[in-house]
Amino acid sequence: MWNALVGERRDALAKLLTPGELLEHDMRSSNAAGTLKYETRMFDLTEQEYRDMFAVYFKVSDGYDVPDWFKQFRSQQERDAYKQEQLKEVLGAERYTDYLQAKNGAEEALNALVYRLDLPISAAREVVSVKDDIKKRAVAIDTDATLTNAERAELYKTLAQEAKERITQTLGERGYTAYRESSKNWIQTLESGRTPTLPRQ
Repeated sequence: MWNALVGERRDALAKLLTPGELLEHDMRSSNAAGTLKYETRMFDLTEQEYRDMFAVYFKVSDGYDVPDWFKQFRSQQERDAYKQEQLKEVLGAERYTDYLQAKNGAEEALNALVYRLDLPISAAREVVSVKDDIKKRAVAIDTDATLTNAERAELYKTLAQEAKERITQTLGERGYTAYRESSKNWIQTLESGRTPTLPRQ
């Protein structure tokens, strides 16, 4: 019932507004606009980027305020591939990678911290890169049968110190302290000389 009303409302607006006015309405109030705003809440967009991205979001939206002739995809896979390709073209490779980081729910706390620190979202990407690197090397230590438990513990502590230095370089001392407290204890585990359990990306 509600979906039908939304569709009827947009059809009525289309008869009353010029194409330009309808576009401005859609960019503010459509389901596609709501999704775009939510997914880029940690991502600073220019006005032109927002408009260009909205055109992509609107075309791939399943919302009832999107005309049927816009829904031209045969499968969700085709829809997702189109969205990815178009957003890469709109943003460019580096900005697209920042966009993916900004909408990554698994890193929401980190993204929010970077936002509060008034740092670019690329800082969050750098922290994730450090974490992934440390994780890979910690796994190598854990599986090295030639090491004693004491040697492993010292190597984990060394990794913890390296992580602190690299992340501090990106976030600053205050940022590192805040990140450490919200990082699901992977740094603290390394500091204690134990095998860390790091969240998967």
